[in-house]
Amino acid sequence: MSSGAITLQCPHCGGVFLTLQHSGFIEICPHCAVAAPRSNYTASNNPVGLRGRSDLPSSKHEAAPAAVQSAAVASPPVLDTPFPLAPEIPSAPAPAVVQAAPATPTFTSASWPPPASAATLNDSSTASSSAVHASIPPVWPGLNLEPDKETTNPFPTETVPQAAEPEIVHRETPKRRAPWLTVTMLILLIGSVTWLAFQAPQPIEIPQTISPPPSITATDGKNTSSAPAPTTLPPEPAQEVKPAIPNTTPDELAVIRARAAEEHLTAITGVMLKGIEKAVTLSDRLQWIDATEAQQADIKRFFEAPHPKFEPLQWELSAGKVIVLPSGQETKLFRLTTAACKDGAILQVRDDGGKARVRWSLFEQSHEKTYDRFLAETNSNGPARWFTLLCQRAHSFELKGNTKDQWICFDAQGSLGAQGTGKIYINKESPVGRFMEPKTQWGQLYLVELLLVKMGIEGQQLNVVLDCAGLHGDSGRR
Repeated sequence: MSSGAITLQCPHCGGVFLTLQHSGFIEICPHCAVAAPRSNYTASNNPVGLRGRSDLPSSKHEAAPAAVQSAAVASPPVLDTPFPLAPEIPSAPAPAVVQAAPATPTFTSASWPPPASAATLNDSSTASSSAVHASIPPVWPGLNLEPDKETTNPFPTETVPQAAEPEIVHRETPKRRAPWLTVTMLILLIGSVTWLAFQAPQPIEIPQTISPPPSITATDGKNTSSAPAPTTLPPEPAQEVKPAIPNTTPDELAVIRARAAEEHLTAITGVMLKGIEKAVTLSDRLQWIDATEAQQADIKRFFEAPHPKFEPLQWELSAGKVIVLPSGQETKLFRLTTAACKDGAILQVRDDGGKARVRWSLFEQSHEKTYDRFLAETNSNGPARWFTLLCQRAHSFELKGNTKDQWICFDAQGSLGAQGTGKIYINKESPVGRFMEPKTQWGQLYLVELLLVKMGIEGQQLNVVLDCAGLHGDSGRR
């Protein structure tokens, strides 16, 4: 059995191809993909891939040229559909080739493609050319070049139903608008908008003067027209511009007023300090100072030599407020720095009709550090002394047991120095205790004048309060 390749020629398209199948019932052409029985293929010695080609006519209904007709005679039959279904395998041998028109030359598979002499017909005979054209099959599949009469297919195959000719719909291409028309419409639109803008109503200006019509006056029997002077309208009264009043709440108003009062107090305090510094006599200084007759001797001694000269350097208002006892009034204190007191002295200033006056006892005590020296003393037999102190309720860790419950403890500050703060004690059962306990609360700072003495209790030396301002109905020390 031979194993070489076999050259076959397709009965449908006439293409020549190689195959290694020496046996089989169905063969598929690689050129047109048409399946046909093996018996319909013819062995060929032509080059592989070669098949006959011809020129197509210009129109379906026009007659083909003579050269095309002669070439079509030699072309094999073509099916309308590009991929027809494979016919069933015939049980009997394929029928013999019958030529319908003996006058038309027929070429077998052995002589495909036809020779050039066979493709040439007599161009002078129109009747012969028409007969040949009527007996040939379509040249190319799918082009609907069917003949008017049935012809004998040189490669007999089963008839395949022809597909309906697709209807060709011609759509008209929309005409494009001319560019000059678009430009013209755009110019008209811009011109219309501009014209409407200029046609907007303009404000009418009313003249400020009114000229009456000219009066006719007879002079020497002649009528003359004279125009009087124009009458000027009185100017419109100017509208009063009132400042906008902010919509503030009562709390905000209270804050604004308090800030204004503090700024005023700071300003008059500066005037007071300059007045005390420039004063020469005691009477000039007393107009700025609140002091008793007993304190006037201390004031005179404070400004005399060898005491350093009173030279205020800086003063500032405290951030928080204190409650003054026994009046219960809230106030702010000043810190005054002088050339002799770098830590600063405490000032309590009041506004006396637009003029500031300073409380002398608190200023002298904090400036001279008298309360600091009292705390440092260890002698319990010393005399009692008056001090103006900043007091706040505190816990005592010095007393123990039942004795601790009999005393009220305060943190008391008499100056701004490091040693100016100490604890003081008030007996609850004493007149001072019954007076101070209901007036003081935890976490609140008070300014009060107290009479202090050193006293030994349970083997410890304590600072005990004997009296306070306001206990006997007066507002200061006696």
